Amino acid sequence: MLAPKKVLVGIGAAALIATGGGVTATAAQPVADTTKPTASTPGQHALGKGGYSKASRSYAYGSAKWTWKGAGKTSGIRVHINDKSCRDGYDTFAFMQFKSARNGQVITGKSRVRDYNRNCKGNGVTRTIPAFTDGFDVRYARVRVCKNDSWGSGDTCAKGDWHRNPYA
Repeated sequence: MLAPKKVLVGIGAAALIATGGGVTATAAQPVADTTKPTASTPGQHALGKGGYSKASRSYAYGSAKWTWKGAGKTSGIRVHINDKSCRDGYDTFAFMQFKSARNGQVITGKSRVRDYNRNCKGNGVTRTIPAFTDGFDVRYARVRVCKNDSWGSGDTCAKGDWHRNPYA
């Protein structure tokens, strides 16, 4: 019974030698297209990873949720701000910041969400601001909350934690 097994191994080795050690067309397996990430492709991530950042101080609580859409862009960003020291006469606001993967530069988003909660009613304000898109890789994003207590720059602000972009 050992002789037939040796013959089969010998035929397989002879086939490899005859084809130059390569794989013949009949033995080739179909190759999956891995250039586009999908949820079902092992080792790949589907586009649409969520991002989240929050900042809290005695004067305000702010948070932001978004979806990473690629190396340099997000979906619309849902921002929440709650003025916790509403009787002090200063409104609060929240905005986004983004950090470049190329040079570490921090870019401040232009949109602001404000809470003018002078009567101390309600649980804050939630708005969706436009998506962020830039021509470079955005490595991180975070929310910042501020108390509008200074003319010009210099408001009292708190920084949220950076959230890493899985595509940058």
